[in-house]
Amino acid sequence: MNQLLSELRRRNVFRVAAAYLVVGWLVMQVVATIGGAAGLPDWADSLALVLLVTGFPIVLFIAWAFELTPDGMKKTDASDGPAGFKPLGPSDYVLIAAVLVVLGVVGFQFTGDSPEQNIATTAVLVSTPPSEAETFSEPVSDASIAVLPFADLSPDGDQQYLGDGLAEELLNSLAQHPDLRVAARTSAFSFRGNDVDLRDVGEALSVAHILEGSVQRSGDRVRITVQLIRVEDGFHLWSERFDREIGDVFALQDEIVAAISQTLQIRLGIGAGTGRADGQGIDPRAYDLYLRGLTLWATRDRPSQNRIDALNAFVQASQLAPDFADAWAAIGLVGALSHPAVLDESPAVFLRRSQMALTRAFELDPANPVAHAAAAAWYSKSEVDVSRAGIHARLALELSPNSALTHYARAQYFLMIGDVLAASAAYDMALSLDPLNGTISRTRAEYYLMSGRTVSALEYYDSCLEMTCLADGYEFLGLVAMIIHGDAGRIAAWRERLEPALEALYAAPENELDSDSLLFRAFYQLTMDGASPDIVQQALAGVDLDDISNGLSLVILPSIAESMDSESVFAILQGAYDSGSLFSISLSQAAFSERGAFPEYILRDPQYQAFWAQPGLAEIAAARRANGMTTGLPLPIEAAE
Repeated sequence: MNQLLSELRRRNVFRVAAAYLVVGWLVMQVVATIGGAAGLPDWADSLALVLLVTGFPIVLFIAWAFELTPDGMKKTDASDGPAGFKPLGPSDYVLIAAVLVVLGVVGFQFTGDSPEQNIATTAVLVSTPPSEAETFSEPVSDASIAVLPFADLSPDGDQQYLGDGLAEELLNSLAQHPDLRVAARTSAFSFRGNDVDLRDVGEALSVAHILEGSVQRSGDRVRITVQLIRVEDGFHLWSERFDREIGDVFALQDEIVAAISQTLQIRLGIGAGTGRADGQGIDPRAYDLYLRGLTLWATRDRPSQNRIDALNAFVQASQLAPDFADAWAAIGLVGALSHPAVLDESPAVFLRRSQMALTRAFELDPANPVAHAAAAAWYSKSEVDVSRAGIHARLALELSPNSALTHYARAQYFLMIGDVLAASAAYDMALSLDPLNGTISRTRAEYYLMSGRTVSALEYYDSCLEMTCLADGYEFLGLVAMIIHGDAGRIAAWRERLEPALEALYAAPENELDSDSLLFRAFYQLTMDGASPDIVQQALAGVDLDDISNGLSLVILPSIAESMDSESVFAILQGAYDSGSLFSISLSQAAFSERGAFPEYILRDPQYQAFWAQPGLAEIAAARRANGMTTGLPLPIEAAE
């Protein structure tokens, strides 16, 4: 053995092997670094690796059989006998040091967190609840990014939807990196304009990098400029300009995502992700409508007509491009996070279209993360299926672990089954990615009330006095929370804030108010003005019991139940159930803890038992009982002792 090692040393095999490893590693880094800029195909890295591995034994054989002399390559002479190991020279030490450095770098790359490890870590985090006084915060990770809305530089200034839509699509693609923290759209897009200080953006969103750009469209041509900036010092890590036909936008997204991923891989050690190549070939008109829909959906409650317009845009996109999975997923998402009355359509149409959209999205793209998040919410809120909701919530997490929508949908699922600890952590994860999202903040406050964390909930509603965080239709929710929990100081502040709306509500003739407004006015007069319980009966005379569509009405229903006959209570509940409001019903019966629950005689009524035995509600009740969340659920029919 010693003789073989000595001979290998004499023939410089060790030196050649070490030098080959170092040079080969350098070649791989160069290919990875310049591949995108040089226009090399995606498989260039793999080809280089195969060639280097294949060449290694060939080079070793040549080193053994031949030696380099002043007269050229000559066959190596046989050894006269064992010569022992020669002392190491300076060149040997240099090679050894280089090999150790390469091995250390490669070892670090291969022992970093894998996507599976990261998903597991996220799952553990989601199941770990914070304390009542704890606020969710974390240090800024270098592996974090926010995508700002692309500026519209088009001559007519009418392409902002295109810039917003492209930015959101890039954001969604980046969110699929398991080890990259991506700020969500609502928060990132709140920083719109040329005078934005990127350091302020980085601090507010807890990100270390910003992706910004611009869109300039003229006819069928579009120019997109994109740049990746480090927040700490404003250094431009990467920038590029793309000039394309508008029909090539999908392919362009792939190019941008691949280039960003390559930069992130080199700068931050984040594995490269995939683009949106599956979308190539989609009718450009459909994609244009889809981007318009995304912009409208982002502001769906300001005004509420935007929600309807967003849905119409997604539907038109799916009609122009029936194989466009993202359009179908978007239709499903609208259904999952909406009520049929808000969309001004019948429950039957609403349910049929939403179900068909989700089914079609999964047929076209079984791994679509938006479709899985939408399905998790859908099976938690409208077509309740506890098992299917849980499966889709898990798949959404695996496919897009850094999406605020993923964690928001999971929170809705956990809220539905009464798992308050998991719901708390999921809401916090969603808000860590989208800290300025008012919808997530509002529903988390409802969760706080449901789980008895009243202090946290009321503090949130206090903050609503200072900023516009309640969308259309939810302005009175904070006031109701204060009234039910009897906080006199906060009630006064909220009454002052809502005084113009309350005056308008009082002044409006009954025939000009919808059923929800009539019911709320009766609740307010009964609880705040000391009106006789007869005021509720008077209001009910003008209420269509099958037309209660506002979740707020279901929240206040227990508080006025004693001023109503039981048949009216059950009629309102059944009407809400028939219109697909299972989640609103289940949430409202627990959202304000024991203070807002139905009186005991309602909970023990056989009709209430029968109501909760219906499909969907029965599954919710069983899941909640298993998790120890029983507020608002039926009690045994027999009379209390």
